[in-house]
Order: sequence, then structure tokens, then C-alpha cells
Amino acid sequence: MARQVRTSPGAAYDLGYPVVWCTLWSRPAPWPRARCRPGRCSAASHGKVRRQRLDHAHRAALVLVRGYDVIVHEDLRIRNMTRSVSGTIDAPGRDVAQKAGLNRSILGAGWGVFLTVLAYTAESAGRELIAVNPAGTSRTCARCGHCVKENRVTQAAFACAACAHAAHADVNAAINILRAGLALRQAAEAA
Repeated sequence: MARQVRTSPGAAYDLGYPVVWCTLWSRPAPWPRARCRPGRCSAASHGKVRRQRLDHAHRAALVLVRGYDVIVHEDLRIRNMTRSVSGTIDAPGRDVAQKAGLNRSILGAGWGVFLTVLAYTAESAGRELIAVNPAGTSRTCARCGHCVKENRVTQAAFACAACAHAAHADVNAAINILRAGLALRQAAEAA
């Protein structure tokens, strides 16, 4: 471990203590080895990612709240979606590594954090936030209402088997979610 830091080709400074490579800043640490333990910089980088995720959630929620009076979203059960498939000794799970990667990406996206931030931002601004049951929204045709599994041709493509309506699957599902949310809103106003 070097005791010198090179700032340019040919210039080196003796710091008087061994230089440690900091994993947080990807450069030599400006402090002695004791302050840059492996777990310390890792915790700092995880905290930085957490703060970035929270900041993005606040910014996106503010854009939605400023732009719309009624916001409709899927009522996702994130805890159920990220449940482990490891199984038991008698019945071990299948594709455990793939499911672990999917869980990591779902939790890393911060859906729960975003929905929480969106809920209290909408409430503080006096906007209406409606959660819709997501069952069948991606298989139902937005034009005719026909709902079968075969409507989803691929992950991204939607083609209705009854009326031949074709659209991007996410756009079709978003139209269905909006319709369901507005129907829930009208039912609540009528009651």
C-alpha cells in the first residue's frame, strides 16, 4: 500500500500514512485506513442511492400533482410480488436466482416509496388519488372490453382477438386503469 498520492505524472506527495482506495468516491481516500473500512463506504453509497431514489420520487410526484387533479394507479401488492420462492427442503423452489434478481430490481425501483410520496403529496395539494385493482387490466381490450389471455401477444405488444385492436401493452393497460379509476370515482360520488 502506497504512502504517496500522485496528482500528475511526476508529482507525488507523501501523506505520512498509507493511502487507501475509497470505494465511495473511486479515488484515494483523504483519511487514514481506519475511517475507510469496507462496510463504511458501502453503507455510505447505499445511503446515497436511497437519497437519490427518494429525491426522484418527490420530483416525479410533484410533477404529477401539479399536472393532474385526479391520479389513478394500480394497487400493487409489492410485498407479495417480492416474496421468496426458495421453498422448503421437501419442495424446493424453482428459478430462485432469477426470482432474487427480479425482487432486487422491483425493490430497487422504489415503487413503494414512490406511491407513499405520491399519496401524501396528492393529499397535501388537495388532489384525488385512486388505487385500482390491477387484475385483468393488461389482458382487457381498451376498445371493445374483450378479456382473454391471448390478447397479450408479447410482453410489449397487445392485439385483441375479437376486434383486432393493436396497441402497446402498457398504453392499453393504462387506458383500462384510468377507466376503472374514473368508474370507481363516479361510484363513490353517486353513493
